[in-house]
Amino acid sequence: MTDTAAGQSPRNENAQAPTSLGDGPIDPARITVTDNADESRFDITVGDTHVGFSMYLPTESAQGVPQRILYHTVVFEQFGGHGLAAPLTEQAIAQSVAAGYRVVAMCPYVKKWVTKHHEFDDRLDPVTPAHLALFG
Repeated sequence: MTDTAAGQSPRNENAQAPTSLGDGPIDPARITVTDNADESRFDITVGDTHVGFSMYLPTESAQGVPQRILYHTVVFEQFGGHGLAAPLTEQAIAQSVAAGYRVVAMCPYVKKWVTKHHEFDDRLDPVTPAHLALFG
């Protein structure tokens, strides 16, 4: 797994990795979500700390329309409880849509998120048997 996003300096490998983000709310200005296309995932960082990711699989619909299947979302355990999955999911969808993809919400968290946030309803496609077959 890569610890840095494009354009960021690698961490000092001898430095101790942070184990928490402290108490209280996180300043949204410190949150960055970056498309890590080499790993087919969106990485979320708070400041310089990589705190999670959302995996995707690029594919096409039966009609040839580009899609991204969002299939797995992780916020590392030591960074949980700060509400980071929501901005990760929102930005993963927003950046996918901006790049011309329709989104397939296969991840349970993403599926739940889109039922409560409707700003992308017109860019969502349902999970089909063909999508499921891509995962064996």
